[in-house]
Amino acid sequence: MKYLISLLSSLMLLPCLAQVCENDLIIENFIHNLKQQGIDTIMTYDIRSVGSGSTIIMNVKDTCYYDEEPDVSYIMWKNKGQTSIAKVSTCDCFVYDTIQYNLNQVWNFYFKNKTVLKKEKIFSPEIQLKTYRAACNVDHYSYTQILIQAKKDKFIFTLNHFYLTKWIEGKLNLNHYRNTRTLQYRLQVLIEKEVKKIESEKLIQRRLRPTYIGFKKQ
Repeated sequence: MKYLISLLSSLMLLPCLAQVCENDLIIENFIHNLKQQGIDTIMTYDIRSVGSGSTIIMNVKDTCYYDEEPDVSYIMWKNKGQTSIAKVSTCDCFVYDTIQYNLNQVWNFYFKNKTVLKKEKIFSPEIQLKTYRAACNVDHYSYTQILIQAKKDKFIFTLNHFYLTKWIEGKLNLNHYRNTRTLQYRLQVLIEKEVKKIESEKLIQRRLRPTYIGFKKQ
């Protein structure tokens, strides 16, 4: 991985997310439909990457192929005290079932700490180079984006995974401990833990997208 070291200490902005998140439109429509049903507590969870190509689905004979794993998004919402979770993607051989799941720990953490969460800042990595601190960046990285809407309240943040790196070319990231002690990071870890549990236990069933009936993923 190529490291780009800059003497600028200011935080570098992420590229426009609309160029990276291919699922933006389907998420927007999904949330719109939920709101039409009177549901007003909604969360989305996405892991994306910068510097990699877009996913392409190819139909070869009787198989549905990916050129690389597709991006998927998780949409979670509360209705009458119950949390439902949907896994969606616009570029996938499969569609996924919606499940009910206990996400109270995540909701409680957010509502208890939302004021602080909105004020926090994640700092770009810095290393000590002799007499000065140098800010670091990379041209390929992954990031998590979390959006929470509760009635008229809205919270969205993007967590660049490179900012959580502890060591950079053998030198300590001077902002590592500060970043990993934020409530934003703790919220991300809580959600990631639940998503990994759902995936490892295969709680969300999938079936071939109607377009690809008769095809299967390689």
